[in-house]
This record gives sequence, C-alpha cells and structure tokens, in this order.
Amino acid sequence: MSQFIYTNTRSIVTGVSTVFVGFILIMFITFYLFIDGRSFLEEFKRLSPLDSRYNQEIIDELFKTIKLTFKGSLVIAVLQGILVQQDFYFVVLIHGRSGVRLWYLHR
Repeated sequence: MSQFIYTNTRSIVTGVSTVFVGFILIMFITFYLFIDGRSFLEEFKRLSPLDSRYNQEIIDELFKTIKLTFKGSLVIAVLQGILVQQDFYFVVLIHGRSGVRLWYLHR
C-alpha cells in the first residue's frame, strides 16, 4: 500500500511541476516576443547563414502556418459547439427536461 502511494504521489508531483514549469516558460517567452518581436526577427535574419530571400521565405511560411493553425482551431471549435448544441437540443426534444440531467450525467 505504501509503495502504491509513493509511486502515485511521485508521478502526480512530477506531472504538476512539469506543467507548471512549462507554463511559466511559455508565458516568459511569449511576453518577451511580444515586446521585442521585431528586433528578434531582425536578429534572426542577421545571424542566419542563409541568403536573405530564404530567410524571408521561411518567416513568411512560418507566419502563414501560424495563421492557418489559429483559423483551423477556430473552425473546429465552432463545429464542436454546433454539434454539442444539436446533441443537447435532441436530448431535450426526445427526453424532455429530465433528459438534460441524463445528458449531463452520461458525460
């Protein structure tokens, strides 16, 4: 029993601390990229051994990928919201108000 508690506590603490450190690191990087984003790109271009047109092409593709990722995430979120709303509507339509509790408890 004590081995079970030790193993699970250790994995929970490790997981929580990993997520916490990752979150702090992401927030730190995001903050400084918002503040010095332009100078960061200029420094990247200056330090890169590639030709300037290749650097610009890489940066353009990166920005295009980021924008499309955000747009795709938004579309998926809207579709998921519509599907959940329709599911909720049909549960209420079929089972009445008591179906709402069933739908909620089923999840």
